[in-house]
Amino acid sequence: MRDLSRFRRLDESQISQTLRRLRDRVAERFPGSGLNSVSAELVELSEESFECVRYLQRPSWPIRIAVGTVIAVMTVVIGLGALSIQVNRHVERISELVQMLESAINDIIFLGVGIYFLLTLEGRIKRRRALRSLHQLRSVERLFRQLH
Repeated sequence: MRDLSRFRRLDESQISQTLRRLRDRVAERFPGSGLNSVSAELVELSEESFECVRYLQRPSWPIRIAVGTVIAVMTVVIGLGALSIQVNRHVERISELVQMLESAINDIIFLGVGIYFLLTLEGRIKRRRALRSLHQLRSVERLFRQLH
């Protein structure tokens, strides 16, 4: 079976080269026309899109370091708080035990939600930027559909 995976990827250099060649041909044949500015806009849009892709592929170290630091500080604070609690060896009423367990479970759930929020922060920031870029590409697509 033949490997067709190479056809599933867009080559940035080929796309840029094609768009630049198209822009130059339009400028040569229709100087000063609106089509000329549209082709120039396409080249600029492609450069912005490729820059966005490169940004999305790179890890954001400042965000990762900040998230790791905050999680470490939260863990240390929780650990120190847990060590400073003095629990009596016996519980006088079952309601006190239930109340203590409920409070501990709520704190653990809250801490888990906070950690999940922090761990998904980078992805949400990148997703927002990708959606903005995708919106620009869709706007261009709508423009071309209106021209036809």
